Amino acid sequence: MSTETKRAILDPITPENAVLLIIDQQEGLFSRISQPERTRANLLALAHVSRMLGVPAVMTTVLSAGSNGPQLADLGEIFANQPIIDRTLIDAWKEPRVKEAIMETGRKKVIIAGTGFEVCAQIPALSSVAEGYDTYVVLDACGLFSPSPSIAAISRLSQAGVALVDTRPLVLAMMADNAHPRAREIYATLPAGLVRMDSASVS
Repeated sequence: MSTETKRAILDPITPENAVLLIIDQQEGLFSRISQPERTRANLLALAHVSRMLGVPAVMTTVLSAGSNGPQLADLGEIFANQPIIDRTLIDAWKEPRVKEAIMETGRKKVIIAGTGFEVCAQIPALSSVAEGYDTYVVLDACGLFSPSPSIAAISRLSQAGVALVDTRPLVLAMMADNAHPRAREIYATLPAGLVRMDSASVS
């Protein structure tokens, strides 16, 4: 990993410099993953908080007319009336419509949540970081087709400079301040078992 890549990853991620890329979070694929309810809870929390903070989202499916099925209905409710880019290319980053949508946001930090992790998240994450983007893969919001993520995928992403993160620390890093006007709403959106804020926790 280059010094420049290390510096970019350490730069704070904010609602002003980030874009959320939701890749192939589809009903058919989701029905085959390990721990679907936990993954769904983290994914929807990530989507809800991104929406609350004003982080733009780009959403893709692959072969949605087939067994992969349509995008999760809950995501459609969060990002109402937003187009979904359906494609045939395995690497979502190589789809020109996806690249154009990302570039139009002007953001250089790309947050990826894809099902499944080893292909739908890993491959575009490697492509995006190779083109100079600061890329974050939200591991607990990516569907896994086995109980544990691939060590090979984690190693490859880490070597390439992709940041592997979980939902809670990522969204709280973007919120940045417990005095944020939507802090309570954001904490309440996090799945059960994650830190929640009450009046006693604010100094």
